[in-house]
Formats: sequence, structure tokens, C-alpha cells
Amino acid sequence: MASVVAGSLLVPVMAMALLSATCLCTQVAGQNEVSLFCFVLITPGHASKNPREAALLLAQRHANAGIFGCEEWAIYSNATHPGLDISHVEGPLAVPIGGLYRSLLNSRAFQKVWQKIFTTGLSLLHDWVVKVDPDTAFSPRRLREVFAPLHGLARD
Repeated sequence: MASVVAGSLLVPVMAMALLSATCLCTQVAGQNEVSLFCFVLITPGHASKNPREAALLLAQRHANAGIFGCEEWAIYSNATHPGLDISHVEGPLAVPIGGLYRSLLNSRAFQKVWQKIFTTGLSLLHDWVVKVDPDTAFSPRRLREVFAPLHGLARD
């Protein structure tokens, strides 16, 4: 069974039927290595108000850094971004700001992304699923080192 990494929270993922395995990009990992599927979500508000996120992702792609160092990766959005391979998510992804601490209320947007990940079966193809913010300094190599002792436990 695959597991999910969301921030510092580890959550087992329920096994779902593999309907299709559409992959945007794949690297070949060593046979004994922990396999990571990493993704980011670019919401329209962030893309238009903060075009640096797309620029950061382009720079990371060029350097094979961040999510691009994972065995498989995806960038989800409902808009196109020049130079980026986007996995399209249907419907609005606008993220309002609200609540007591005026934070991003993004749970509905991420529900759409998780539904797409589960529907395509990507969560079943790897040991871990990692959600990353576009502006995060993320090291897949270091995360694999942390998960290496759990590697046998992460697989069915």
C-alpha cells in the first residue's frame, strides 16, 4: 500500500483500482530505491499574482531539482503555463482567503487534485506520494534517505 506525505503528516492511501497510468515524466530509479511520486498545484490566482512560481518550477526543471528529482512528477493546474507540462484539472481552482487567520482555504482545490491522482492510479505506482509547494526547497534524495528504513513496510 502506498503512503502519502503531506507536510509532516504521513497518511496511508487506500488501494484504488488502477484505471489508467498516464504519466507526465518518469525517471528510472534503482531497484532498491524508495519510489516517489511528487506533485505541485498551481492555482490560477497564484499563477497570475505570483508568476515567480512558474519561473521557479522552470528553473527546477532545468536543474532536475525539486519534484523533478522524483521518479515521477506532475504539475496540476486548470490553466496553461508556457514551458511547463501541466496535468489539467477540470473546474475552478480559485482559492479564497478567509477564516480567523486569513489563510488560504484550498481544501476543495486539493480534493480535485487528489481525485485525479487516485483516478489515474499514480498513487499505486510508487511507495510515497509527496505534495510540494512550488516555492519549497525540496530534496527527494534526502527524503528517500529518511524513508529508506521504512522501504519494506511501504510496499504491499
